[in-house]
Amino acid sequence: MIQKIGQACCGCGLCSQICPKKAITMQEDEEGFLYPQVDVKLCVSCELCVKCCPVESPPKMNEPEQVLGVKHINTEVRCNSTSGGVFTALSDAVLTGDGVVYGAVLDAQWRAVHTRAETQNQRNAMRGSKYMQSSLGETFFQLRKDILEEKTVLFTGTPCQCAAISNFLKKERLREDQVILTEILCTGVNSPRFWQDYCAFLEKKEKDSILNVQFRSKDRGWTRETIRIEMQNKVYKKGYEKDPFCQCFAESLIIRPSCHNCPYAREGRGADITIGDFWAYTKLPEAFWDDGGISMVLINTQKGKQLWKRAAGQLEVCGSDMETAVCRQAPLKHPVWRNNRRDAFWRCYLNQGIEAALRKYTDYGVISRWKRKLKRCARRLLRR
Repeated sequence: MIQKIGQACCGCGLCSQICPKKAITMQEDEEGFLYPQVDVKLCVSCELCVKCCPVESPPKMNEPEQVLGVKHINTEVRCNSTSGGVFTALSDAVLTGDGVVYGAVLDAQWRAVHTRAETQNQRNAMRGSKYMQSSLGETFFQLRKDILEEKTVLFTGTPCQCAAISNFLKKERLREDQVILTEILCTGVNSPRFWQDYCAFLEKKEKDSILNVQFRSKDRGWTRETIRIEMQNKVYKKGYEKDPFCQCFAESLIIRPSCHNCPYAREGRGADITIGDFWAYTKLPEAFWDDGGISMVLINTQKGKQLWKRAAGQLEVCGSDMETAVCRQAPLKHPVWRNNRRDAFWRCYLNQGIEAALRKYTDYGVISRWKRKLKRCARRLLRR
């Protein structure tokens, strides 16, 4: 029974899509994360949900065959991308071959949802990081239709979402060679509910409405992470070290519980291609450095290698090794840490509201800022 998985559930929604009796629905918990709810009157205990679950039945892991530092040759593409613009090159290679691309976008309510793209314009909305959990919705069966129509499919998502797609293909006995799975290195997905509340809080505070969100703007350069929110009459722009939402993310206060025990946070990879930031770029030749963004790419399978060859003409590439890649990428070593104040944070947020939680646990507000500075100073003194 899928209910036994509990908080280990990653929220992919595959169980609800493949249940033959439609006994499973995905419901939000109080933190805004999706979990399966089983109608015991409909359930026949076939356990197909458990057999396909990417937590209970992870797909085969592969050791990366190639480790690369990568930059798109078009500076405009890099400017509109989180790091080096690799996703654009990969998706262009698929789209020009009459294929389709699946990836996460922000909808009109600033929720992350997976959509399907047939054109570059549709694809462009998938660029950039979305630091909350995306809903896969009907992706599984849209993808099945594309495969039956013999289209090449590029699916991008978190490692657990890619694993769910892989298990779905096997369960449905669909042609896996038509689907290239590209995973984004993930340090945990944040609460959709908290993000929604933060957007409403910000609009009220700024007395303005949000028009666009960039979680990883390059206004201060690639290495100085900045959140940029365009509003009707102004632009809200802050470094991660100062924005309250980003502080909650960095402090591991709003991350899905299952992420703290992620089975995919390791060197072996389940997808065909892995993409992340090449934070260890100083170990590459100095001529390759710049602050426009450098992607780390792991080519994990022969299928990934074939797509890579088709995309490589748009990219500047520098070879590397796994030891270099791992040294600055925690998701290749271990799951994201769990803050021991997480439960207290959520009690405060749910009982007293978002502003009270931000004042107590972030630098929001003058008093909070000074309290945190004093605590940091005290910790430094104790270390001496």
